[in-house]
Amino acid sequence: MTEQVFIRMLVVFAALGNLAGSRLRAEVVEVTPLIVHHPSDVVVKVGSPATLSCRAEGTPEPSIEWLRNGQPLEMDKLDSQSRPIVLSEGSLFFLSVVPGRRSQSHEGVYACVAKNSAGKATSRNASLYIAALREDFRVQPGDVEVAVEEVVVMNCSPPVGHPEPNVTWRKDGVPINNTDPHYTALNGKLIIAPAQKNDSGVYICVASNTVGVRVSRAARLSVLAKPVLVLKPQDVSVGTGESAQFYCEAKGDPMPAVEWIREQGPLPNGRYLVNPDQSLQIHYVTSLDSGRYTCTAVNDVGMVTASAQLVVEEASSTRQRDLHRELSALRVALENVTVLTPNSNMSQVQWKLQSFPTQPHYLDGFEVLYRSLLPASSDWAAKRVVLPNFQTLVGPLKRGYKYEFKVRPYGSSLYGRESNTRHLGVPETVPSAPPQAISITMTPDHNDTVHVTWKPPPHESHNGIIKGYQVWCVQSEEQQYLNWTVGGGTYSLEISPLYPGKQYWVRVATVNGAGVGVQSDPHRVVIDSQRSGAPQSDSPSRDLTQVLALLMSPVFIGSVGALLWCILVITAVCLYRRHTRPGDHLGRGHIKAKGLYRLASEDLIIKHRMAAPDSPWISGVWRPTLSDEKYQGLWAQSQENPGFRRTSEFCFKAGLESVLPCFCHVVLLPCCVVMCCCRAVLLS
Repeated sequence: MTEQVFIRMLVVFAALGNLAGSRLRAEVVEVTPLIVHHPSDVVVKVGSPATLSCRAEGTPEPSIEWLRNGQPLEMDKLDSQSRPIVLSEGSLFFLSVVPGRRSQSHEGVYACVAKNSAGKATSRNASLYIAALREDFRVQPGDVEVAVEEVVVMNCSPPVGHPEPNVTWRKDGVPINNTDPHYTALNGKLIIAPAQKNDSGVYICVASNTVGVRVSRAARLSVLAKPVLVLKPQDVSVGTGESAQFYCEAKGDPMPAVEWIREQGPLPNGRYLVNPDQSLQIHYVTSLDSGRYTCTAVNDVGMVTASAQLVVEEASSTRQRDLHRELSALRVALENVTVLTPNSNMSQVQWKLQSFPTQPHYLDGFEVLYRSLLPASSDWAAKRVVLPNFQTLVGPLKRGYKYEFKVRPYGSSLYGRESNTRHLGVPETVPSAPPQAISITMTPDHNDTVHVTWKPPPHESHNGIIKGYQVWCVQSEEQQYLNWTVGGGTYSLEISPLYPGKQYWVRVATVNGAGVGVQSDPHRVVIDSQRSGAPQSDSPSRDLTQVLALLMSPVFIGSVGALLWCILVITAVCLYRRHTRPGDHLGRGHIKAKGLYRLASEDLIIKHRMAAPDSPWISGVWRPTLSDEKYQGLWAQSQENPGFRRTSEFCFKAGLESVLPCFCHVVLLPCCVVMCCCRAVLLS
């Protein structure tokens, strides 16, 4: 009875368990996949790894597939070395991103698809770009000229690249301060507002992204100053026959040219003079000279004018008329302008009067006018020489420059007619001082490069026009002597490659038309050998490694083998021809057999060489043994018919076949041993 109750209880419990299990199974609900982590755009360099992330949730757990450019990503069709991997959570991993044909390139638009029995879900699109940066700038910066206080726009459009390259600017090799509100960078352009004189310089546009750096061509910004009159003409009132003078002084960059005009007509011909200080002087004025005179100052960026009135009074002056008449009658001839000594910067000027009055009442002396022709608009300088002198020294003048000279007579406040002009070139001498402020710094991008900068020597030591700079770099241990020459407007140089641990000495000198000037003191340069990435210095072990690498190169081994083979073939041919060459007509004691002449006793000599155990002509493996019946028969046959036996085959064996073992032992075997040793050392 008890057993039946127990069995019934078991049946009831089993039924209840089945009922609970069916209820649990009924409660499991399938859930459509949901993308919880979408892939993002990726830009990566060629050969670098990349990952497109993707993660999904759902019930049952969804599987992840990938689309490329809207099509399923078929892994089997991709090259095994460039085939991406789908990670466990669903992300797509590229071990090494490669470009290539459209079907093989990794670049494209990707999306992941999560699937299960309840449905599927597709992620947002994500692009994989291969980083790139082209060489050519789309827009290069150009030279710009503006006036002070104007707005400067330096244009630059960087090369096409992925990611979009970042654009920065450098002035005279130094990055500009982006925090300065004076500068504004906008879409690659550089805006400078307002422009100042110190903004003049050389600008370059630098584009960079993960691939590298591109530098544009240099563009020069010239900030010029408009003309300004610092001294304006004032109204003048003079009597008839007197002289009138209007003053006008201007400044600007470039230096403005000053011109005078008269509103009522041309300036009085032969009676006006523009002095070195740009003032206008009118001699022996008449009532017709009355009117308004205008001073105009002009340069490349602007123009400014000012006017003044001339009033001529009728009161006459006999003395003024006589003075003007006498000075106007004088004719001065500039005869000679020379350098005082070959290396001097002093000039000697000589002139004479072609029409000299017997008694010059009003002539006080002469005024020597001179100016530099570089620039051509430079002002005239004056030196007065009193009578009775007709020559003078002028200087010191700038070496390497060309000057223009002329002479005019003067008396009281009036001047006579000017003489002819002459030119003089002042000789140069080498600069007498080295460049200043020499600085040597390491470049951050290259561990084997140093950046040398300097400033021109003092102006008084130029001794001419600077044409350039000479830079020397000496490494005495390795006997390296390098030098460079840069232009006169360049004040920096990069020197490379320099090896760590080596000691270098750098000197700089100025160059003008006379040659190289005084060198600077040597500046010591030593690159720290602990710097990462620094090139390794030469050493004996490195030299040995290079030699062994050369010996083991296939080109060297093949060349040696070909050379040895040619030597072997030539030697064999020569020996063969030597032993088979027909003899000339021989006397008695020779035997003729089918065109081959041989001594009758030759067989005995050869037999002795073949049988002798110490024969140097052939190896023992070629020597016949006495027990060999075949060879004994041959030797017997040769003894029976010594005169009619062909010896070609034997000569070949005695010559070529004997040379082959010797050649292998003497030449090929040592070469093989040397190469094997080199290979063993290199591998170790």
